[in-house]
Amino acid sequence: MTTVDAGLAHPAVEIARQRVIDFDPSLTPVAVATRPDVVAVLLQSDDKRFTVFVVDRAGEWIPPDYICGTPRRVRQREADTGHRPLYNVSRSWFGWPSSDGDQEEGWFSVTGMAALDATELAITSTLESTVAPIDEAGLAFGIVRARRDDQPAVEIRTRDGRAVAVRP
Repeated sequence: MTTVDAGLAHPAVEIARQRVIDFDPSLTPVAVATRPDVVAVLLQSDDKRFTVFVVDRAGEWIPPDYICGTPRRVRQREADTGHRPLYNVSRSWFGWPSSDGDQEEGWFSVTGMAALDATELAITSTLESTVAPIDEAGLAFGIVRARRDDQPAVEIRTRDGRAVAVRP
């Protein structure tokens, strides 16, 4: 299970912030998904969103060489989860090359804004499944280990027990 930490106390948070500061100094860490060997830091400004994966290599937290962000559009949250369960959804895959230069396995992240009745984000790849809570502001953010060619299934779970698929 992914741990999503709104406290943002992990040392990888500052490393991720420094990695994006030249793009937009107003990018602020808003959520962290931690695993033993990787931390995904979600940073947002008024109009941008970046997910930065910081990897533990022999006790040293290392940011990626390449990062990219997506536009962030803000709007009022829907009351109920409908046919579009996440607004402003972004998906990204991250992998470090193995010793042979291949990137067969890595991490897949999903970010978006959920309706008021949403409680959880569930992500399932061919390697694993994870569930992350939707925060009070409606932020859905989670990571799952995935193969590069995976198309992980993503769904939003609601208070009334529904599981609504998030289509790519």
